[in-house]
Amino acid sequence: MAASKLKTNKIIYTVHGYWPILQYEGIKRKMAILLERFLAKKTTDLVLISKSDIALSKKMKIGNEEKYRLIYNKITVEKDKIKKGVLRKELNINKETKIIGNVSRVDNPKNPFLFVDIAKEYLKKNNNNNNNTLFVWVGNGKLKEQAINYVKNLNLEDKVKFIGFRENGVDYLNDFDLLLLTSNWEGVPITILEAIELNIPILSTDVGGIKEIIGESSVFNEMENISDRINEKLNSSTHKVFIKENFGDYIKLYLGK
Repeated sequence: MAASKLKTNKIIYTVHGYWPILQYEGIKRKMAILLERFLAKKTTDLVLISKSDIALSKKMKIGNEEKYRLIYNKITVEKDKIKKGVLRKELNINKETKIIGNVSRVDNPKNPFLFVDIAKEYLKKNNNNNNNTLFVWVGNGKLKEQAINYVKNLNLEDKVKFIGFRENGVDYLNDFDLLLLTSNWEGVPITILEAIELNIPILSTDVGGIKEIIGESSVFNEMENISDRINEKLNSSTHKVFIKENFGDYIKLYLGK
């Protein structure tokens, strides 16, 4: 709004997923959508990080197709600076133990309780491997204590850990044998892009633009066969990535065209 008032020629807004709107229901969601529509009129370029966000923009009538620019998230990981074994050392576990984890805030959009439910289901179905599997969530958030209590109520304290925030999250991620995302809403999480760079298998709820990045075989919508899906990922030697760069859009935005 400030840029519009100053008659700025180019106003570029990046939508990192619509979860801030989708987490609401009823009048709150309607008000949020109306606000986005109003601000989109003052925006010259609406950058969206997935085709699913473009579809949502159309559905909610936010902006118009002439303003849409599809540019996927991209990161650079300096692999030579990332440590290995930090998480295993902290938890005092050996290399044979499989770590299924997440690096994220412990909040409703990330659904930590589904993470615990999946752990319970997996450990139940894989009794022989119980001693060789650990579920770890790295991160803080308002639901952390509730999640820990949920784990205690299920008697899973030895197998499911919520260890809190760590400054060097990517070092902890680097010890994962599988990244398990259980989010209710997402755009395209940076954690997924980091896992791809580190060649870590990924299994995620089918939300936001995640499927566009990691493919159909790496997302799920329900708990059915989740244990088998996890084992397939843990035992797979290949991890496909479906991301395509849109460098042309970067150049157009930079040149102001």
